[in-house]
Amino acid sequence: MRERAPIRSPFAAKALTALGWLVFAVASASASIEISPWQPLYKGIEHAVGTNQADALIPRLQVAYCMRVDLADPDVQLFPTPPAPDYAAEVRETLSLTVSNFLKQHRLKVAIDCNFYRGNPGLSDPTSEGVPCEVYGLQICTGAVVSATTVADARTEARHASLLFTSDKQAMFAFDNRAPGTNTAGIHTAVTGYYPVVSNGVNVGAAAAVNYPDPYVHQPQPRTL
Repeated sequence: MRERAPIRSPFAAKALTALGWLVFAVASASASIEISPWQPLYKGIEHAVGTNQADALIPRLQVAYCMRVDLADPDVQLFPTPPAPDYAAEVRETLSLTVSNFLKQHRLKVAIDCNFYRGNPGLSDPTSEGVPCEVYGLQICTGAVVSATTVADARTEARHASLLFTSDKQAMFAFDNRAPGTNTAGIHTAVTGYYPVVSNGVNVGAAAAVNYPDPYVHQPQPRTL
């Protein structure tokens, strides 16, 4: 659920894994697409890769790296970026960190970019690690609120599509989680992106260009889904 610069607020699984697809666009089913079989990567985690042969229908080469996560596996735990030391809401909610170093620091298996953020300095692309960051949209790490759903965030960066998990890893979506936000009682983990792409099995991505009129966002670029 990301379209801009690398996000230093990753979403991962503590001990054994996380989720995420890196996709470059929406592919047509009639184009030439190669999809690998699911392969075990770690306990409770499978990995697959999809790509297309550039042709008239999809002229741009695209690759999707997919993780399938068994949330019923007791050894699989989800772990977003925790609150920063000396936490200050809307100012110092997290500290910038590359995804690879986030994975190493917390001894994870799989990690992926997540919430949008603004670093000071550096805005959406801090030049170093440890930069104080404001996170956009709801983010909860093991029960601790890192970023609340606020009116201020909506005015600057409208990021409202929230993915929430209870302590027993029951998942739910709040596709339009604007302030004051959905009820977070019992929520153990939460992350937030920009807009939904698939809802109830229906591809709604084409509507995003109308409902989220940001020409930069809709250009070809890496995406987390």
